[in-house]
Amino acid sequence: MTDEPFLARWSRLKAERRRGEALRTAGPAEAAPPAPADQLPPSEPAPAPAEEKPAELPPLDSLTADSDYSVFMKAEVPEETRLAALRKLWTSDPVLAAPDPLDFQNLDFRFPSVPEVVKTAYVVGKGFLDAAEKLAATEKKEEQDTPPESEAREET
Repeated sequence: MTDEPFLARWSRLKAERRRGEALRTAGPAEAAPPAPADQLPPSEPAPAPAEEKPAELPPLDSLTADSDYSVFMKAEVPEETRLAALRKLWTSDPVLAAPDPLDFQNLDFRFPSVPEVVKTAYVVGKGFLDAAEKLAATEKKEEQDTPPESEAREET
């Protein structure tokens, strides 16, 4: 570890990054001459030689499962072309196209949709309403069967 405090190190690294971005955004007249490849700092990758031309890519229609797809994986190949070649590989080989039957992440666990033609015998509140109606009916019947208290006293 270094003896440099955390905030001092952070400030120094931010300032170095700003200087590097300023040099990259500056025009060619303002930029410093590029350093030789053996003197580049280890954090920056070495630039690719400009004389290398990308290899000729085979047409996507001619690709099969046995074709060499490594030419599409190089950095200079456009992303769209790479993805189209990979799509062609996955659809051309049945081993890659078929999902793994033991892959439980690949299953659809959503609630199945119920068709509208399904009819059930379920009625909302059926048991509760029947019990309440029976209770009300028995209370009404008891009221009709029992004479009022004033009539019951006169008879005795």
